[in-house]
Amino acid sequence: MKLGLIIAGIFQFGVPVLTQGFKADLIDIPTEIDELHKERQVTVVNGDNYPGRIQVDLIPLNSSKDNFAVLKTLVDEKYTFSYDNLHNGVYELLVNSYDFKFTNDRYIITVDDGFIEAKVDPLDSNEASNISIPISFEEPLQIQFSEIRQFYDKSLNSVAEMILNSPFGYIFKSKLYTFMFTVSICIIVAPYFISYFFPDIAEELKEAQAEIAGKKRQAVAKPVAQVPSETKATGSSKSDSNARKRR
Repeated sequence: MKLGLIIAGIFQFGVPVLTQGFKADLIDIPTEIDELHKERQVTVVNGDNYPGRIQVDLIPLNSSKDNFAVLKTLVDEKYTFSYDNLHNGVYELLVNSYDFKFTNDRYIITVDDGFIEAKVDPLDSNEASNISIPISFEEPLQIQFSEIRQFYDKSLNSVAEMILNSPFGYIFKSKLYTFMFTVSICIIVAPYFISYFFPDIAEELKEAQAEIAGKKRQAVAKPVAQVPSETKATGSSKSDSNARKRR
């Protein structure tokens, strides 16, 4: 009886128990970040604690509904996090940040008797990748920083950017189209501008336009008036020729 307890104690306390887990590093996050909400004096809760606003979830994909539980962990000030005491199985790792975007933030984690490997989730990659990377506490998963999230519109050049991004933006992106558009607007606006600031010149232009229009009408009306006389003349000549033939 005592021998059995001694043997059990040796296996329990003398044999080291391997912990299944891994570590991950969020790399290349800039140390100096332009805070637009500070420039605009907008209050953001926990605004300076960037690691505290990163949520990390490890979701078991092959567990039953009764045993299903999302495993959460915290990101430290060095932008690292870790998981330990993991059971064998397949997990999905999700990394969501309020402030940063990452090249890939979804990974499939496979745990198999102390061997852990990670690969990019196909839902998070434009290219299908089946490459698995072994990870551990000594060889952490490297999650690459991509860009800073920006939730506030920049006031600088906002009107110009809005025009260039509008459906008519292609007009102003081309010098030729911009010139033609400007000339067309000037032609349309010129009569109103002249009539408001130079009424005398506007009256002279109206009289000149009326005179030109009258000359055009007279030029068009003259040939129309001569058509009946020509037809009559041709008709009389035809009757004379017929009378000569009868004789």
